[in-house]
Amino acid sequence: MKKHGITFLVFTFNEEKRLDYIMRCIKGHGDIVVIDNFSGDHTCELAKQYTEKVYQHKNPGYVENEETMTFALSKVETEWVYLTYVDEFIPADLMGILHRITRENKYKIVEIYRKNFMYGREIHNYGKHHLRMFTRDAVSFDGNIVHKLGKRLVPAKAVYQVPVSDRTSIWHFSPYNSSRLELVHNRYADLEAKQRHEIAGQRFSGFRALWKLIFYFFGTYLGLGGFRGGWPGLFISIEIAYFKFSIEARLWEYDNGVSVERMENEYRELKERLLRNDI
Repeated sequence: MKKHGITFLVFTFNEEKRLDYIMRCIKGHGDIVVIDNFSGDHTCELAKQYTEKVYQHKNPGYVENEETMTFALSKVETEWVYLTYVDEFIPADLMGILHRITRENKYKIVEIYRKNFMYGREIHNYGKHHLRMFTRDAVSFDGNIVHKLGKRLVPAKAVYQVPVSDRTSIWHFSPYNSSRLELVHNRYADLEAKQRHEIAGQRFSGFRALWKLIFYFFGTYLGLGGFRGGWPGLFISIEIAYFKFSIEARLWEYDNGVSVERMENEYRELKERLLRNDI
């Protein structure tokens, strides 16, 4: 039987500069389990100042996959689990709500709104509730792909959405400028397209590609209020829309067998023909 309380699962990779803040935030509020992706800096040494439960586990580029979560959850001894990321902060009022929920025995999942900061200011392009805390029997990570925080195994009435306010929202601090955002989006687009192709069996759709380009731009810029962030809000909405579009472009490449290796082989044949003047 799991003991009462919360385990904060902290996921890290080379986070010696940011780890201290989140650890100070959660210290004293429950068990702390750190799952480190084989950091090359002093992350693990710093983490051990706050908890003895520091484990290393290699992930495939995102932590919410079935293998990583199975490993992480095997280290949890409490009924409740909170997914903790080092670029986030939990205000005191929100922490109080989390503890209240664990005592009420009424809900199984807690979803929390996330305030996002980028370009050194608050932006609104990503504003929504995120699954962050749950009981072990409420969420499945089987077959989970990137950007999915697990599948609910409980009815909607067992899900509590924390009311939105500055004091009851997660504060998310992303140190992204345009260059870094593009690099991150490119890596995630490669990963998500591959998973959608190989796991979900999804194929390219021209209509879906164009629809996503339009939907995600206007949805994040006007619908979620990205325009409130000034020029950075516009930059980010364009980046998001292109990110979603580029996933579809990669699906087309999978459908048509396009790869750098194949292109180079075809180009070599064309170059040989040109050398023979066989054109």
